[in-house]
Amino acid sequence: MRLRDVYSDMSEFEDLLEDADSNAGNEWERQFVDGIRGRFEKYGGDTFVSEKQIATLEKIAGGES
Repeated sequence: MRLRDVYSDMSEFEDLLEDADSNAGNEWERQFVDGIRGRFEKYGGDTFVSEKQIATLEKIAGGES
């Protein structure tokens, strides 16, 4: 699915990325967040993500790692 299918306001996703970046507790989480961020910067709302990737970002952002 595309990010625009999940988030009607891309600023919500940007906030999620910021929270995930701040709460990433290990190298794998930092690389995961950086990878998603890089794709988002390139493709914006047309970035394809899976439900599992969104769930992982939300988990990292919530400090649940």
